[in-house]
Amino acid sequence: DRSATENWSPAASSASDYLVAALVVSPLLLAVTEPGSKRAGTVLTMYGETMLINVGLTGLLKQLVGRTRPYAYNDDPTIPAGIKSETSAVLSFPSGHTANAFTSAVFLSSVFAELNPTSNARGWVWGGSLTVASTVGYLRYRSGKHYPTDIIVGAALGALVGYVVPRLHRTDDVTGSDGGSGLTLGYGFAF
Repeated sequence: DRSATENWSPAASSASDYLVAALVVSPLLLAVTEPGSKRAGTVLTMYGETMLINVGLTGLLKQLVGRTRPYAYNDDPTIPAGIKSETSAVLSFPSGHTANAFTSAVFLSSVFAELNPTSNARGWVWGGSLTVASTVGYLRYRSGKHYPTDIIVGAALGALVGYVVPRLHRTDDVTGSDGGSGLTLGYGFAF
């Protein structure tokens, strides 16, 4: 973790902001494209639950742990002095950007795979979304905002939430809600 205290890059921080925003928005595409558009309410409800759980757990851990960010230990004169004393300077663990990125990437990929079980694009969706999420984690390290352990825990937490929430809604239904074979979600939602 010590190497992170030598990093400082506002450009890397800004790039991670843009990438995580793109990942957080990307699962919404499932609700406007086929076959997800037929189940838009279900997909959006699951994604809302997923993000609320992720943000809640990440925020709770940040408050409980209170770990100082790496840039607070960096002597680089280009780091604004006031930033080291801000409230957010002690909210390093876990990486919220990385948790959000992995939550969105895993949710997108797992729900896409369920909605498109025969699609050849499933591997590309998994590979592409996890690559972008991993890049977010790396950029958080390069920016001096997080230690590697913050990023690893954020990735694990995000991936777990992004996978488990859709799985909790999934139930096998031989007849399906539309009379055909398929899956249904708890609470009467069709998946």
